[in-house]
Amino acid sequence: SGVLIFLAFPGWNLHPLAWFGLVPLLVATQGATPRRGFWLGLLAGTVTNAGGFHWMTVMLQEFGHLPAPVTWAILGLQAVTQGLAMAVGIGLWRWLVARGAPSAPSAFLALWAGEAAVPMIFPWFLGNAISPELPMIQIAELGGVALVSALLYAANVALAELVAGVWRG
Repeated sequence: SGVLIFLAFPGWNLHPLAWFGLVPLLVATQGATPRRGFWLGLLAGTVTNAGGFHWMTVMLQEFGHLPAPVTWAILGLQAVTQGLAMAVGIGLWRWLVARGAPSAPSAFLALWAGEAAVPMIFPWFLGNAISPELPMIQIAELGGVALVSALLYAANVALAELVAGVWRG
C-alpha cells in the first residue's frame, strides 16, 4: 500500500492507484489488534512518505550542502513522523472494531480522521493524488481536498470489504 499510494501522486503520476492503493493494507489488517494495525499502518505510511518525499535528499544536498547520510536520516525522520497519519487511522479503525463498531464505516472514518488529526511538516492529502481527474475533484468546491480524500477512502474501504469477502469465501 505504501508504494501504491506514493506512486499515485504527482511526480509518478499513476493517480488511478489512489482508488485502490490502500486495499492491501486494509485487507492485511482485518482482524488485527489495534497495536498490530498501528504498526502496519506506520510501515505503510512511512513507505508512502519516503517515496513521496524522496526529492528532499537531493534538495538538502544541493541547497543545504548537507552530506548524503544526514539527508537520508532527515528523510527517514520525516517519513516516520508523517507516516503516523496512516498508523493512527489503521490503529483507530482496529480499536473501534474491537469495541463493536462496524468494520467498513469505522475504517472510513478512522482513515479520514488520521489524515486530519496528524500534523505534518509537508501537508498532503490522499485527495491530492487525483488532481488530474477533473470530473472527480469537482466535489472539492463543496468541502475542499478533505472531501476528495473522503471519496478515495470510501472507495478503498468498499473495495477492501469486497476483496476480504471474496477471500473469506
